Amino acid sequence: MIESLLLTVLGVYGITVAAWIVRTTVEHRRQPSDALLGLDLENRALTEELDAAEAGLRERLAAVRAAERRVSRARARRSGAEADSRAEQERIEREGEQALAAKQRSRRIALGVEI
Repeated sequence: MIESLLLTVLGVYGITVAAWIVRTTVEHRRQPSDALLGLDLENRALTEELDAAEAGLRERLAAVRAAERRVSRARARRSGAEADSRAEQERIEREGEQALAAKQRSRRIALGVEI
């Protein structure tokens, strides 16, 4: 009887120890190791660095696009000014040709060649 009682106590004790070992192992597996925590911190730092770099790139891209718009407007103004200048030059040439033709006509009239 003592032997069966002793076996029962040892059995209960064994089951308790086994349960404790299983519980400790499971809890240990649930807790991340220091290496994983270090990798997680490094991952977060790299992610923040990447986000900052992307924000900087977005700002640079916006600045480049703004500069492109300014250059495009300046080119359009220059092109318009060149077109205006060409039109003005053509007008001056036409007026000069008309004045020359009128002068030649008046000379011919004065000489009696033309009525």
